[in-house]
Order: sequence, then structure tokens, then C-alpha cells
Amino acid sequence: MIVTSAQQDNERYLELLGQGKSLTENTDKLPEIRIAIVGDHATQQLTQVLKAAVARRGFFPRVYESDYSTAAHETFDRQSGLHGFKPEFVYFSIAVQK
Repeated sequence: MIVTSAQQDNERYLELLGQGKSLTENTDKLPEIRIAIVGDHATQQLTQVLKAAVARRGFFPRVYESDYSTAAHETFDRQSGLHGFKPEFVYFSIAVQK
């Protein structure tokens, strides 16, 4: 059987999703990074892949994920969960559609 590049990419993506979902506790006592993911669309899969990628680099990701379509509120409301989380990094994922 011939395995295509797209098939390999899909397998890697699914592997990252699984790894990200399993990162619930910092059992290896890795240095922690606080990351917020804010989007105006569903970001659940992005969050899991990002968590796995960060862990592969030797850090434990503490992640705040905003609710669906709350990017503006999270950003501009100083009382929002985003501001309360005090992230070191913020990943904005904004979908532009025409």
C-alpha cells in the first residue's frame, strides 16, 4: 500500500489531538506556560493540537480557551476570564469571511 503525504499528515494530526486531550495534569513537573486561545469560531481542536505541540517542546501548557464567538468580549472586557487568567501568550484565531 502506498501512503500519501496527506495520509501521513492526517495521522500526525490525529496523534496530536489525542496527546493534547491527555494533557490534564503536569505529572512530569515541566515548566508551565500560560496560553489563552481566543476565537470567534470553534477552537477546540486547535487547542488540543497546540497543547500537544507545546508539550513536545518540554513545557506544560496551562490553557484558557474562550467560549465560542466571544473574542471581542474577552478582549475588551477587563473583567473577562481572559484577563483574569493572566496569560503569557494569547493566540487570536479570527475567521474572516466575505
